[in-house]
Amino acid sequence: MRILCLSSCFLMVFGSAFAHDDDDGHEFLAGFLEGEYTLVGKAIDSDNAVIGTVVLEQHRKEIKGHRLIGGELAELSGTIVHPKCCESTHSLVLIFTSAGRTFEGHYLWSSDLDNYARISGFVYELGSRTNSPGMEVLFNHDSKITD
Repeated sequence: MRILCLSSCFLMVFGSAFAHDDDDGHEFLAGFLEGEYTLVGKAIDSDNAVIGTVVLEQHRKEIKGHRLIGGELAELSGTIVHPKCCESTHSLVLIFTSAGRTFEGHYLWSSDLDNYARISGFVYELGSRTNSPGMEVLFNHDSKITD
């Protein structure tokens, strides 16, 4: 009984710190993902390396921004979703157009040692099939390991 009371008190005190008008947590997560990132990856249907910069900006529960790769700037928009396979997992879906083609990236993330997002995922061209999707990892520019 004592453990139940302590657990209830803990949830009342600390649970309220996370209570806000964001029932699914997507607005909070969009804020967490906001930032400027270095992109390192592999192009679709190729072994060619891809290096660039991605900027993600929170707009309520949505993400807007751009990516600059090989001198080409592409606007992007994204949302946070729950994949059908795992309701407890969140995924970031980004859509962008480059060279007249529309792409969709599906990303997962975790925190690095400074609590910044480290994002990785696969990129596909919409309406096209491939056995070799693009692969990307995004590292936050503000992330620094300090003593």
